[in-house]
Amino acid sequence: MSQPASARRARALVFDLDGLLVDSEPIWHGVRSAYAAAHGVDWSEADRRAVLGGDSLLWLSRLRERLGGTLELADIEREVEQRVAEAYPAQLRPMPGAAELLRRMAGRLPLALATGSKRRMASLALRLSGFEQAFDVVCCADDVARGKPAPDLYELALRRLGVAPRHAVGVEDSSNGVRALSAAGLGVVAVPAADGLDAPVRELVHAQLDHLERVDLELLEQVLERRDLGAAS
Repeated sequence: MSQPASARRARALVFDLDGLLVDSEPIWHGVRSAYAAAHGVDWSEADRRAVLGGDSLLWLSRLRERLGGTLELADIEREVEQRVAEAYPAQLRPMPGAAELLRRMAGRLPLALATGSKRRMASLALRLSGFEQAFDVVCCADDVARGKPAPDLYELALRRLGVAPRHAVGVEDSSNGVRALSAAGLGVVAVPAADGLDAPVRELVHAQLDHLERVDLELLEQVLERRDLGAAS
């Protein structure tokens, strides 16, 4: 039997976007790789892993470094984002179980999005995936001074919801995202990509799942209990 809302500790659920709710990471990686190749350099698998889940400045700075530091960040960002935006309508798909999870949680507790994407790209992804109306709060890279792995996006999302971190759980797929969640004090659920999480980051996770369909209210309560027990030990 599920707990009445008044008895639950979980009062908010916050999601990442790219790689968790929408399968956008291969599109971004492909565009960055092609952009780098057009300038005669390589965007490697190590580069992909290093920027996965981080904010725009993280991948922009790394890509600019690969290109020899001669191009302006704004020029790189504009061209890469335009190519991704052009690819999204044909290639972007929701991740398995994402739509069902958001429908299942709708109205049961407040939902927020905390994405390292700029608002232009996040809005496009939400519209194309049908998730545009799923969230009570949407926080994007444009809204904070520091992106993931800093905690700013998650802290902002909770302030806008009016929920304390002790009553909130976040769901992430990347090491940078997990670091951000942990630093913000939320309970941490990881549904990582196939290549997994960095070894030190696994210790920050309170529940690691292989599919979004396993996220439910009972799990959120268990995650908060594990977080609190870990903090007390």
